[in-house]
Amino acid sequence: MSSRNTRSTSGSFRPVLSRHYQPSRRGRVVSSLRQKTDVTQTTSYSVQHQTPDGSGPSNIAVLKHNTSSAAHNLTHTASAAHEFDDMGFENYVDTEPIVSELQDKTKLSPNIQLKKWKEEQAHTYLHALYEHHSAPSPDLTTLADVGLILHLGHGDEACVAKPAEATICVGHTNGFHQLRVSYCGHQPDLLHPLLLLRASILPCTDLNTKLAFTFELLEHFTTFSTLGKTSAYRYYSVLKRLSHTGFPGQVSDRYRELLQAQRKYAYLMALKRAGAGYREEDDPKTGAGLAIRCIACPRPGINFNIDDVPVEERMFFMFWFAFDGNFRNLRKAKKVDKDDMCFTDGLMYFVAHGLYQEWLKTDPNKEPSTDKNRPECDNHKAALDRFVRWAGLDVTGVGACTCARHSSFMPQGLVDFFKGERFAYGDYAIASAIARLLKLGPLEFGMTYDIWCHWSPKFWERASKLPAHLALPSDLKLIGGVPKFHIQGHTEKCRVLHSLNYKLFVGRLEGEGCKRAWAFLNKTAGSTSKKSPGARWDSINYIILDWNFEKNITIAAFLIGKFCAALKSYHDQKAVFTKLDQSLPGKLTIQWRKESIEPYKDTNGRWTSPFFGSYDWGKSLQEVLQQEKEREAKEEQLADTETTKRGLTRWINKGIELENAMDKIRHEALNLKQEGTPRQQNLLNKRREQLSSRITAHHQEREQYLGSLGEPDHQEREQSNSPHPEDSELGLPSSYSGSSLIDGGCLQAPKVEARLRRAVCKDALRTIKNLLGAKNFALQHKRKNVVGEKASTRMEVAMQDLQSKVQRAHRRYNRSCAALLRLDLASTDQETYKLLELNQLRMLSDYLENVSNSLGQRGHAIPWFWRTQAAMNDEQWQIDALKVEWFRARQRYIQWEEELKLLKQEMVMALNGFQYERRQWESKSLQPGLAPGMAEYARQKANFYKQLSVDLYNQCDEHVKNPIVRLIWAENHWPDHMPTLSA
Repeated sequence: MSSRNTRSTSGSFRPVLSRHYQPSRRGRVVSSLRQKTDVTQTTSYSVQHQTPDGSGPSNIAVLKHNTSSAAHNLTHTASAAHEFDDMGFENYVDTEPIVSELQDKTKLSPNIQLKKWKEEQAHTYLHALYEHHSAPSPDLTTLADVGLILHLGHGDEACVAKPAEATICVGHTNGFHQLRVSYCGHQPDLLHPLLLLRASILPCTDLNTKLAFTFELLEHFTTFSTLGKTSAYRYYSVLKRLSHTGFPGQVSDRYRELLQAQRKYAYLMALKRAGAGYREEDDPKTGAGLAIRCIACPRPGINFNIDDVPVEERMFFMFWFAFDGNFRNLRKAKKVDKDDMCFTDGLMYFVAHGLYQEWLKTDPNKEPSTDKNRPECDNHKAALDRFVRWAGLDVTGVGACTCARHSSFMPQGLVDFFKGERFAYGDYAIASAIARLLKLGPLEFGMTYDIWCHWSPKFWERASKLPAHLALPSDLKLIGGVPKFHIQGHTEKCRVLHSLNYKLFVGRLEGEGCKRAWAFLNKTAGSTSKKSPGARWDSINYIILDWNFEKNITIAAFLIGKFCAALKSYHDQKAVFTKLDQSLPGKLTIQWRKESIEPYKDTNGRWTSPFFGSYDWGKSLQEVLQQEKEREAKEEQLADTETTKRGLTRWINKGIELENAMDKIRHEALNLKQEGTPRQQNLLNKRREQLSSRITAHHQEREQYLGSLGEPDHQEREQSNSPHPEDSELGLPSSYSGSSLIDGGCLQAPKVEARLRRAVCKDALRTIKNLLGAKNFALQHKRKNVVGEKASTRMEVAMQDLQSKVQRAHRRYNRSCAALLRLDLASTDQETYKLLELNQLRMLSDYLENVSNSLGQRGHAIPWFWRTQAAMNDEQWQIDALKVEWFRARQRYIQWEEELKLLKQEMVMALNGFQYERRQWESKSLQPGLAPGMAEYARQKANFYKQLSVDLYNQCDEHVKNPIVRLIWAENHWPDHMPTLSA
C-alpha cells in the first residue's frame, strides 16, 4: 500500500449514470484524456490529489469541477454485482414531457419552434456553453493524474493489508481513461479480474488486466451493433474521437481488444438472460437454450395444450413457418485463424456447424440435389444454382426459418449456403427447426417457400437420408404454399395448387416473413462478411436475438394493429360478398355452396378449382355489334316517326331520345378536326339544324305538360353557355328542384320520368356488359387465331369501334342515372344506381385475372355494375364468370374471419407465453444455494414478464372479448382479470 494518505472511492467504477435514469441536470460528457479539469462547481467525489509542490498529499473531500469534466461522470454504487442490467428491465418512470405534449402546449410546428429558437435564444445558449470554460483549471491529463483511486475488495474502504496498485486503461462510452486501481491485498493476483468484474469492469484477458472496458460501454456497444447496426470499427472510431478530439492518431490501438471484450460480454449476457447457472432439466448449453423464441406462435405445453382445443378448432393451431434464402449475407474468403471459435455454436439460431458440414460431405449431398432443368412452374432462379457468383466467397448466403405470421427467427433454423440454394441446405434447416419444436409435443406444420412447388415433391425421399438427430416422424403433417409476392410469377397450375389465397385455416397469411427479417439483417451484411466464421456466427446470432426480443416486447401492439385492420376488412369483404350473393339467383348459389373448393383435374387434364375459370367469357364480336346496330337503328326510327305512346310518357321518352341524339352530335363535333373538309362541316351543320328543329318542337310540347313551371332550377343539372343545339336544356322534370315541381303541381311527370330512366339504365348496363364480354371474346380470338398484318388491322379497327360503343353506352347510362338521382323519388335508387366511372369499365376476365387473383386483396371488389340488381346477369357466360368471383369473394371474407380468430388465438398464446416465463423465473428465484445476486435477478426477470403480461392483457382484453367472431379455446383460456403489478 502506498505510504501516501488516501481517501477511498466507492468500490464500483460507474463513469456515467444508468441509461434508464434521467437526472434533472445532465451535462454533456467531454472525455478527452488531456482535457483540462474545471474546478468551479461542486460535486461529492472523494479522491487523492498530490499537491503541486510535492510536499505531500492533500485530502480533498470535495472536488470542484465543471459538469463537463471526466471526473464528474463517476458515480458510485455499493455493489455492481447486484445491478439489473438486462434489456430495459429496470423500473423507471420518465417524468419528462414528451414532444407531442410540448407541441400541443405551444401550438407551433417543430420547424417554427426551431426558427424561433434560432432567432431569439440561440445566442443566449451559446454564452451558456462558453461559461463552462470561464474558470481556470490545472493541467491534468488523466483521471489518474486527478488522483482518483478505485479501491476493490472492501466496498468504499481501502484494504488494510498492503494493496497492489496499478494504473489501467479503461474504455468507457466517452473514451479511454487512465485509472489508478487498488486491489485487495488479501486476494492473490489471479483474482484481480474477478475484483474488476465486481466493479462492473471487464478486463480484456485474465492475464492482462492493464486494459479493461466498463459494462456500460459493452452494453452500449452491443446495443449499437444489434439494434443500431453500427459496425465495430465505426464505434471504435467514435471512441478514439472522444478520447482525444483532434488527435485520434495519438490514441493507442485497442480495436482488437474491444472486439474480444465485446464477444465475451455478449456471450455472458446471453447466458445470464437465458438463465444459465440455475438448476433445470433443460440445460441452456444444449438445444438452442440461449435463443429467444416467438412468444405468440404455438408451443405445446407452454402456451397451449392440444387436448384443451376443440376438435373443430385444431386446424388453427398449425405452426406456419417460412423458409427463404438470402444471398446478401455472405462471407468473403479470407484467411481464418486455426483457433477460430464460436461461443454460440448450436446454442441459438445457427445450426451446429460441425454436424452440418459433416452431413454436407456425405455422398447424397456432394452435388446439387436440384433438377438441372428449368422448373416447369415458373422462372424463379432459386432452384437452379445459376445466379450466384461464388468467386472470392467462402459463404454465398444464408437460409433461415422464421415463423410465418410474426417473422421471428426459429432456433436452430439458420444455415450457411456454400453454393447457390441447394435443397440440402434447406432440408437440414427445416428439419432442424421442426425437430426442436417436436420435442415440446405433437404439432402440425405449414410452410411457405418461394419454390415450394419445386422443393416439396421429393422432400420426404430426401428427409429419409437426414442425420439421426434430425429424423422426422413418418406421420408428421407438413403442408405448404408459395408466398403471395412470389405466386404471381408462377403458372396457373401452381396458383391453383399452392396459392395461400385459396387455402383454409390460414387467415390472411402472406408467407413473406423472411423478407422483412432479411431487410433487418442485411444492414449488417457488410460488417459480418469480413469477420471470421466464429465471430460472424456470433454476431448474426446476437442480431437475431435482438430482433426476436423486439418482436416479443411489441407483440401486443402488433396484434392489436392487425386485429383492427382485419376487423375493418372483414366487414368490408362480407358486405361485398353479400351484395354479390344477393344479385345472383338463389338456386345457383345454393348449389355452389355445396361444391368443394379442393383443386381437381378437368376433362382436359388441367388443374383447376372453383376459384378459376376458362376466361373465354362473352358473346362473339359480330353478334354483339349486330345487336347494337339494330338498337341504334331503332332509336333513329323512333326519332323520325310518331310512336304509339301518347301524352306525357311519349313526350318524356322523346326527350330522353333527344339526349342521345345530342350526345352523338356533340362527340361528332369534338372528333371533327379544325381542318375538317367543308363537306364534313356542312354535314355537321345540317344535323345541328335538324336537331334544333326537334328541340324547338319538344319545347313547344313542354308547355302542355310543364307549362306551370318556370326555367329549370335544379342546382345539379348540367348547364352550358354554348350556342350549339346539342348543349341546349330540354327542360325535363329532372331539371327542376323538388320544391318547384310541388309548387307547380307537377307530381306525375317526375314519376313517369323515373320509370323511364330506370328502364334506360337497365338497357345501358346490359349493353355495356355485352360489349365488354364481346371485347374479351375478341381479344381471346385475336391471341389464338389472328395472324398477319391485314387481319390484325381489321381486328384493331373492330376493337376501336367496339370501344367507342362502350363509351357511348357509358354516357347514356350516366345521363339517365344522374337524372334519376336528381329526382330522388325512391330511397332504393341511391343504393341501386350509381354513376359509372371510366376506370370501372373492366371486362370480367380482366378483373378476375389481374385484380381478383392479384396480391393484396384487402379492398378487392368486383365492379358494382356486374353485381347490381338494376340489370341482372342472365347470360350464361356472365353466370360462369360471376361464379368464379362468387367463390373468391366468399373466400376473402372467410379468410378475414379466420384472421380474426387467429389473432385472438395469438393474443391468448402470447399471454400464456409471458405467464409461463414468469413462472419459470419465479421458480428459479426460489432455488436453494444460489450465488449472490441470482435470486434477485430471477425475481426481476419474473417481474418483467409479469409487466408484459399485464400490459398485453390490458391492451388486448377488449379485442379477445369482441363477439364479432368466436374462438372457443380463446374464450376459455383468457382470464377474467389480471392482478395488478403491485399485487
